[in-house]
Amino acid sequence: KYLKENDNKFFVLQIKYEDRRDDMSDNLELEYFKTLIPKYIYSHPVLRNVDNINYLDSDIVVGRHLNVIFKKLLKRRIQDLHQLPEGVSSAYFFQENHGNHRIKEKVLHGGISFLDRSSFRCMELWGMEIMIAANQEGKNPHALTSAYYKSRSGEYSDCVLFGLP
Repeated sequence: KYLKENDNKFFVLQIKYEDRRDDMSDNLELEYFKTLIPKYIYSHPVLRNVDNINYLDSDIVVGRHLNVIFKKLLKRRIQDLHQLPEGVSSAYFFQENHGNHRIKEKVLHGGISFLDRSSFRCMELWGMEIMIAANQEGKNPHALTSAYYKSRSGEYSDCVLFGLP
């Protein structure tokens, strides 16, 4: 299905001027913008009733029907909800691939995510890691991966980031 003007399932988000970050490199600023997605979605009057957000960078190529992927993600989300303590934020990201090989250390790709209403805190934590990277002059290019390991170690106890294969 192609994106149509009247399609109510696909939306293009544009960063607000007041959310721009002149103190970051262009790459970090784009990553930071992704952390604002839940804020943008849930503050928009038409989108307030949206429960799940499936974010894809515009340059992502998907080789399967999106509905199949989204149904699998939603099923996984429902299973995980029963294991998470109440009030804990969560978000799902895919592991990074380099060519046809997975890299040994789990590195998450911020260009594909599955979010819901509970994802605000995880996205804030990712944003904090991006700010740390910006203050280190981009020396930590994997802010999302850093947030993932901190959520797994318990340092960020109010967020669980899931890495999907």
